[in-house]
Amino acid sequence: MVSFSLDLDTEYARPTIILYGLLTLIDTGATVPVFSIPRNVVANRFRGVPIYTDKSFGGFGGGKIKEDIFSLSNFFIKQLHFKTIEVFVPHKSDIAYPLLFSSTMFLNVKYEIDPIDGKMNFKVPDENLKNNEFLIKNLSDKICVQLNGVFYQM
Repeated sequence: MVSFSLDLDTEYARPTIILYGLLTLIDTGATVPVFSIPRNVVANRFRGVPIYTDKSFGGFGGGKIKEDIFSLSNFFIKQLHFKTIEVFVPHKSDIAYPLLFSSTMFLNVKYEIDPIDGKMNFKVPDENLKNNEFLIKNLSDKICVQLNGVFYQM
């Protein structure tokens, strides 16, 4: 088991961290991660490759938006390694939170958001530390995620 912590940005009431120099919201109600930054930044800075373009998805603020889905390789959150992670990249950027991490990214990790001490704490079983794969799937017009081969429908 590997343990590590990230500092919460205490200026915000919602759980936010700074990762890759960007304000990142930890959204426990979200199904998929969202990178609300320009597509060229996702491609260049995160080595992202678009796998679906101009897809319309619902569930964002109660409406539908057009988005692309990018696949990122070798993405790290401290020691937690995603060999592949797929993220939504909306056509309209959210200036408040450039990155949004969904709780589904951490389904195989024990985590806690500790606002009193200003930390987000992780305990990762050794077998879940490296080579994770987080994929976005569409099953019967419902957005699902696949983490290390296991499907989750939200």
